[in-house]
Amino acid sequence: MTTVKQDTTQNQDGHWWADSCSTIHVSHNINDLVDPQPWRQAIHTSGGIVYSTHKGTAQVFTITLKNVLVVPSFPRKLISLGLITRNRGSVVLGHQNQLIYNGQHLPLTPVGSLFQLESAQQIETALQKDEVYATKMEWHIRYGHLPFAAFFKISEAPMSLQSCTLQCDTCLKTKSTKPPSFKYGIRSSKVGELVHSDLCGPLPTADIRGKRYMLTLVDDYSRYTITRAIEHKSEAADALKEMMLQFESLTGCYIQNLRTDWGGEFKSTEFLYWLRQRGTSLKPTIPHHSETNAVAERTNHSIITMVRTNLYSLPKSLWSLAMDYSSFVKNQLPHKTLGGKSSIELAIPSLNIINERSRFSPFGQPVYYATYKDGMLSDRAVEGRVVGFTPTWGIYKVMLASKHLTLAKNPTPRQLVPTSTIEIIPTTYSQPTKTLPTQVVVDDIPLEQPTTPPQLLSPSKEP
Repeated sequence: MTTVKQDTTQNQDGHWWADSCSTIHVSHNINDLVDPQPWRQAIHTSGGIVYSTHKGTAQVFTITLKNVLVVPSFPRKLISLGLITRNRGSVVLGHQNQLIYNGQHLPLTPVGSLFQLESAQQIETALQKDEVYATKMEWHIRYGHLPFAAFFKISEAPMSLQSCTLQCDTCLKTKSTKPPSFKYGIRSSKVGELVHSDLCGPLPTADIRGKRYMLTLVDDYSRYTITRAIEHKSEAADALKEMMLQFESLTGCYIQNLRTDWGGEFKSTEFLYWLRQRGTSLKPTIPHHSETNAVAERTNHSIITMVRTNLYSLPKSLWSLAMDYSSFVKNQLPHKTLGGKSSIELAIPSLNIINERSRFSPFGQPVYYATYKDGMLSDRAVEGRVVGFTPTWGIYKVMLASKHLTLAKNPTPRQLVPTSTIEIIPTTYSQPTKTLPTQVVVDDIPLEQPTTPPQLLSPSKEP
C-alpha cells in the first residue's frame, strides 16, 4: 500500500507538483495518461484511504513518467521525488530550483512544502490567471516593488518571478523615465538645409552690458556657428531672426528648416508668421529631452567650455566677448564630423582658411593701443587687452584699462613680466681694472680731465 500527502484544498489543481513525501506519481485526470489501463490500488493519504482507477505513462512537459496512478478524487497531480531520485534523477535547490530527469530540466517553484513544475509556455499562460497574478504581485510589493528580473538574487523567491512580464501600475507612475532618444544619423546634404538653435541661460554672471542668455545658431551640414548674447528670453525671437539673416548673407544659402526646442520664446505668433512668410519650416523638439536637439546642445557645451577656459584669470563679466571669440575660433578649427575640414571652409568656401587663422590672438592678450587724443606731449599708447575679432582683417576688439571697448588695428603685444622672473642684481661689486679715459668729449669738443683733484687756494691778503 502506497501513501501520499493529500491536500485539504477542495478544488482540483491542474499543475504538476513535486512532493518529497509521496511514494508514487498520481494524477486526477485520466487524459494525462498516454496508455491508461484499469488499475485498482489502495493509497493512504492524510485524509484517509483512496483508490486508483487507472495506471499508465504520463508525459509531463518534456519528461516521461511511468506507473502514474489516476485518482479522480485527488486534488493535485503529484510527482514523487523519491521515485525520481531512485531512477537516477536529481533535484537542484538554491537560486535556480530545477528537476533534472533523463537529461531534461524543469524549473521548480517552491510553494509551501511542495514544488510546482513550470515550463515557459505554462508560465505565460499562468500569468493570465488572477490567482497567479496576485501571488506574483504580492512578492513584488512585499519586496519594495523590486523589479521582477532582480528576484534571481532572492533565494527564497519563486524562480518564475524572473520571467514575469506583469506591469505594476504604481511603478509605471512613480518610476517612469525618459525613453532613450533615437540617434539622429541623417546629415543634411547642403548648407542651410537644416539649422539648429537653442537658448542657454540664465548665466550666473551678467556681462558688461547686463546680458545673461546665450543664443546659438548651428548649421547642420557645416556646423558653422553664430552666437548672440541677449538680456531677456523675450528677445530670443528677434535675435534669432537677425542671426538667420546674417547666416544667409554670409553663406549665400537660404535656410529651409529650423530646429529648436518648443520653448515659449519660439512660439510667439509673430515669429511663427515670419517663418511661414519666408517659407522656413519649423521642426520643434520634445521639451525636457535635450538629446532630441543634440547638435545645438553639444555646441552650447563646447562654447561654454571654451568661455570658461578663456576667462580663467579674467573677470567673468567678459563672458559674452569670450563667447564671440570662442565661436569665431571654433568655426576656423577642423571638425571631426567634417573629415578634418573646418566649418567655415564648407559654409564660406571663398575664404582663405590660412589667412583667417593667422588672425588668431589669445583672448585677453595684453596689448598697447595707439591713441593721439591727449596732446603732442602725452603718451602715444595706452594699455588694453584683446577680447575679440571683427569681420575686417587685422581689426581687433580691445578692452582698455578704463573698461572702454574699442577697435584697434594690429595692436602691439606687450609682455607682462611676472615677479618670479625678475632678476635681482647684487649690491656688491668689484673695482674695475680698466683705467678711466683721460679725455671726455662733450659735443665733439675734447676737454682735459684733471688727473689730480683740484686744490682750494687760500685767499691772499692785499699788500
